[in-house]
Amino acid sequence: RARSTLVPTASLARGLAAYHLPGLAVLGRGVDTALFDPRKRSPDERAAWGMGPTDIVALGVGRLAPEKDWDDAAEAVARARAQGVPATLVLVGDGPDRARLAGLPHVHLTGVRRGEDLARAYASADLFLFPSRTETFGNVLQEAMASGLPAVAVGRGAAREVLVDGVHGWRVDTEEREPWRQAAVAALHVAPDQRVHRGRAARAAMLDRSWDAIVDTFEAHLHEIGGS
Repeated sequence: RARSTLVPTASLARGLAAYHLPGLAVLGRGVDTALFDPRKRSPDERAAWGMGPTDIVALGVGRLAPEKDWDDAAEAVARARAQGVPATLVLVGDGPDRARLAGLPHVHLTGVRRGEDLARAYASADLFLFPSRTETFGNVLQEAMASGLPAVAVGRGAAREVLVDGVHGWRVDTEEREPWRQAAVAALHVAPDQRVHRGRAARAAMLDRSWDAIVDTFEAHLHEIGGS
């Protein structure tokens, strides 16, 4: 019989509490804070996207598919541009919606990125947009935060666990689409130093979720149940 049941989020632990599983505890997912680092920001990367130093890059990373709600991100960027904000949506990934999304105004697709190329893309952006309402976790949010990006996300999965509204970015605790769009437009409007401040807070939060930190937590848990 198991002595412990580990789950990645507190919300999942709450959902399983009624089943009285043995030793139910939360062990969060880690993120590679050495790979995903804001110091990898690259003017050359931004130039390859057609972006100058004062342009705002709103980044999305993931499968280019309808269930990811990239249309909401594109709509938010379009609204901000209509209000004078020099923003562009850069999407990293591939999928069945690629051709359609490529045809939208002020949307730039990079294709799939991995490793250092992906880390450089994160660090070279200014804001992370995560509109999906179907995520069970969402590792990309932690990668973006580790890269020093403030985020706009729906309050579920990783966002509910790690993103504090007003501290690390903008968390929208409803699955209605319009409030998320409005939050994204507001995030694109804030002064650059405010985005940087929230991005630094996001990076600091992720240092506590590095894989070394997660392993330390796991080892401490093993010692705890081993001695019980």
